[in-house]
Amino acid sequence: MTRFAPDLRSLFDAPVLEQVELLPGFDDHGSSVFRVRTAHEHVVVRAFRAPAVDGPFWGCLHELFGIDPRSAAEAAAIYELLATVSPFAVPRLIRVGEVAGRAWLIVELMDGTPLASFDELSDDGLRRFGRGLASIHARRFTTFGNPSGSVRYEPGEFPARLAVALRAAAVSHPDGPVPARWVDDACAAIGRLPPPHAGSLVLPDIFPPQFLQRDGQVVAIVDVDAYVIGPRELDLVVLEYFVDARSAALIARAYREIAPLPRLGDVRLAYRLFLWVLTMNPLALDEERWMAWPEAFA
Repeated sequence: MTRFAPDLRSLFDAPVLEQVELLPGFDDHGSSVFRVRTAHEHVVVRAFRAPAVDGPFWGCLHELFGIDPRSAAEAAAIYELLATVSPFAVPRLIRVGEVAGRAWLIVELMDGTPLASFDELSDDGLRRFGRGLASIHARRFTTFGNPSGSVRYEPGEFPARLAVALRAAAVSHPDGPVPARWVDDACAAIGRLPPPHAGSLVLPDIFPPQFLQRDGQVVAIVDVDAYVIGPRELDLVVLEYFVDARSAALIARAYREIAPLPRLGDVRLAYRLFLWVLTMNPLALDEERWMAWPEAFA
């Protein structure tokens, strides 16, 4: 595969001494990300890769929550809002530039190494992660939508919007149409849900490489493009795929020190199928294993 190597020199006042692409370890990632060093700066430069916000993941999140990762203003709003809420460090947005018609964000280079697995975290690191996640969720919003506020709607509208988005994405899934019985069961489950009362900042692809760690502790969250304002249960349904019994117990216990852990029994079926149609499946599970994955949180 030919590496993408944009000419980023126009984003800097000084000559570029080093430009290294930072790959997340999976193919279907949304952003092009580079570490760039000049005589005056050592930063990360990132831009959304695709010309349009479409496809199962970005297209569905765009329709359901209104996020647009092509927009520098929308991206900046995520960084700014998350920095006021997250106990994990968030890169500082230094400035925005344009190269070849794409908006590039120049952000702070954070110290730490990408987290490969939550197993890498110490017991204390897992507890701090649980408290940190609960702290992010504790900032409540009266509406759902995107962090910038350009798209917002009442939480009570979410179940119906989710059913529509799920049915549309299920038909065009890249691995073939999702079984109709699954979609019907999930939409029936959605129809029985009580409307959410409030939104939280949630990350539909909240898995290990989005975080940096040092000495068994999460020290930063760096891949924030997909943050939306939605149901906090979604974060925990995603996390079930990436934690073992030890990690889940420590995260859950610490989460409860900040806020009650939401119950997932009523939403798990619908949210798992929603994640499946989003192709949020770095474990490369088949449909049956995905839906039957062990439950980690109550």
